[in-house]
Amino acid sequence: GYSDEFTQFLLAVSWGESGWDPYAKGDLGSDGVYHSHGAWQFLNSTWGGYGGYGRAADAPPEVQDARAAELWNGGAGCSHWSAC
Repeated sequence: GYSDEFTQFLLAVSWGESGWDPYAKGDLGSDGVYHSHGAWQFLNSTWGGYGGYGRAADAPPEVQDARAAELWNGGAGCSHWSAC
C-alpha cells in the first residue's frame, strides 16, 4: 500500500484532474489532439508509453496510479499536477 500522505494525494489530485475517471481526456488542443489522458491527466510526453500503453487512458487504473507514484517518489511531488 501507499503512505497516508500519498493516499490523500491520490484522492485529491485524481479528483481534481479528472473526477477519478481513468478514461478521461483533457482539453482538445488547437492541433486537434488530446494531449492529456487518464485519471491523472498525464501529458502524452510524461506518460511516454509507460507499461506498454500508448496513452494513460488505455492503461488500467492501477498502472496509472503506479506511474503517478513513480513521479511523486522521484522527487517531483505535486509539481506534475495543476490540481495539487
